[in-house]
Amino acid sequence: MYHFMAAGLGVLIALMITVNSRFAAALGNLPSSLLVHLTGLALVSLILLIRREEKTGITVPFYLRLGGFVGVSLVLFNNICFLALGASLTISLGIVGQTLGGQIVDATGFLGMKKHPFLPAKLPGWALVLAGALLMTGGSPGNWPYMVLAFVTGALVMLASVLNAQLGRRMGLFRATRINYIAGLITVGVLLLIFQTSLDSYRNLPEVPLLIILGGGTLGVLVTTGMNFVIPRIPAVYSTILIFLGQVSAGLLIDIAMTRSVSWPKTAGAAIILLGLFQKSRVDRRVRLRDAQA
Repeated sequence: MYHFMAAGLGVLIALMITVNSRFAAALGNLPSSLLVHLTGLALVSLILLIRREEKTGITVPFYLRLGGFVGVSLVLFNNICFLALGASLTISLGIVGQTLGGQIVDATGFLGMKKHPFLPAKLPGWALVLAGALLMTGGSPGNWPYMVLAFVTGALVMLASVLNAQLGRRMGLFRATRINYIAGLITVGVLLLIFQTSLDSYRNLPEVPLLIILGGGTLGVLVTTGMNFVIPRIPAVYSTILIFLGQVSAGLLIDIAMTRSVSWPKTAGAAIILLGLFQKSRVDRRVRLRDAQA
């Protein structure tokens, strides 16, 4: 069941990026992000009223509360990349960045995560991942700044995941998610003041479908809590593959729906990335079985 949920989370992530990008195209990045975080905060607060979580009494370091700040960056960067690159390329380059970020977290034991040394046997898998990503770019040098940004955004996903997971362990699943949205809302508010965004930015709001207005925040709560719930319950060797499979499949379908055509380089590149992730997961699985038998 958890394996299907992981793939489903990938689909939700792709939908969230799409909805947030549509919303940003109508209102602008910061105004739409403000409403996304307000929606998410309202939803998770309602959930906590219905389903109370007891306080654990565990001291929480301040830096673990910064996941919301990182989350704002993710929303803004994904919106920019989606409009410039499309759904599938944004998602795939993000997965490459996320995979590299995960490798760094594993190798260093970042923020108290379990340490896993880098294995040279994973290099063929990395080669396939990078080759697939290059194929998906289509050799378009003009878009390289957005490609780099999509890659960095993927690495930030891993940072946000680590912060949220550690916070969730100490505070509870939904209380941690609420802290995440409060921090994000404060960050967006400060940015709106800095850039002196006027209320005129919201003049197009009545023309935006309600599903788009509420969708980003709702999907964000589902993704954040879902990741914290599912990821600890399945082996890490499968989670990246399943989430990527859900993300890139949905991303390709979204691209087809928007462009009315199939991009075979993107499709082939996604398949090669998947093969690379599968090779890396087989190495991890062999190590896990070896350690279990030792």
